[in-house]
Amino acid sequence: MNEKILLRFFHADTPVDITSVDPAEGIVLGGETSAFPITGGLAIFPARDAVSQSAYKRISMVEDWRDGKFPVKVSRQGNTLVLTGAGKQQPEKSLPAIGYELSVRMKDTKLRESQFSFRVPAGGTREVEIRVEEPRQVKFTPLKDYDEQTRQIVTNAQSVLDGAPVVEWFARPTARTVRKVCLLNLLAHLRALPDTRDSLSGSVQAVALADVDRIAVNVDGSFLARMRELTKGREPAFGEDGGPIHPTHFRTRDRVVGAAGAGYKLHSFRQRVSKRSMQIIVSEPPAGAPQPVHFAEIDIDLGNPFIDAVGFGTHLFELMNPAATDHFDLAKSVPLDFRYYSFVKGAESV
Repeated sequence: MNEKILLRFFHADTPVDITSVDPAEGIVLGGETSAFPITGGLAIFPARDAVSQSAYKRISMVEDWRDGKFPVKVSRQGNTLVLTGAGKQQPEKSLPAIGYELSVRMKDTKLRESQFSFRVPAGGTREVEIRVEEPRQVKFTPLKDYDEQTRQIVTNAQSVLDGAPVVEWFARPTARTVRKVCLLNLLAHLRALPDTRDSLSGSVQAVALADVDRIAVNVDGSFLARMRELTKGREPAFGEDGGPIHPTHFRTRDRVVGAAGAGYKLHSFRQRVSKRSMQIIVSEPPAGAPQPVHFAEIDIDLGNPFIDAVGFGTHLFELMNPAATDHFDLAKSVPLDFRYYSFVKGAESV
């Protein structure tokens, strides 16, 4: 009775802390507080052998489980997730000493293994090690080789990710590589738009958030006006969206601004190209705000829904499958003069 399953997390072979767990938001591992929590889920089933199946049927009858599911209680104890019985009639007996099959899913995160088979000993525990793997091996360019504008952004004292200066953050082996590549990809595009002589990166001050598919940066107070200027002319670089802002962007606003975020308006601009279109969400602080936060959220959509039918169809697929934007794959479209990483030999070279 009172059997348990313990889940421990690793980045490759390095143990990582569980920073936080929220059933509604997800899990934060290894102090990655400057990204959104990783969503996912667990599914557990009795093994297919006769003994395990028979034990499950007995428990189902006692607990009146009629949907074929095997519910468990998940709690956190330090750096371990603990799975215990979730029965209401006999909870101490509802995770018995039998064989199990466990499935683990973590969105936008590659796992060395996601399917596990094991037996739980009578009255004891079974530990399961969940290992996050890097999908590509990447070599990062030394800071001295950055262009001046990009170097100023990443070395700004306000550029802090996961509690560390960005330069130190890049050296952290447990910070997911896809976040680093995403940051560098988007900074490179900013450096090249609308052109290299007067680029948008000149208006960027610091990095505030770096996720797997988007970043947030602090910008100067004239940034919104500048983006609107870029929507004018015979061949504008950007267009301003007229429709509603997707709820995802309000989530970023609230992360960057905090409790005052509800008073901020958001304005969406999209690069006027059909494929791999940069989207920039610019904040407008409320009038008279004592300490206004000027920021922009930046991502790249695989397609621009406002350019042509190809762009619309691609963007529609992206909304249905948010994992579609892979920043490793986007490396081929990054301006080479401002791309500060390369894939190591054996990985896909571009």
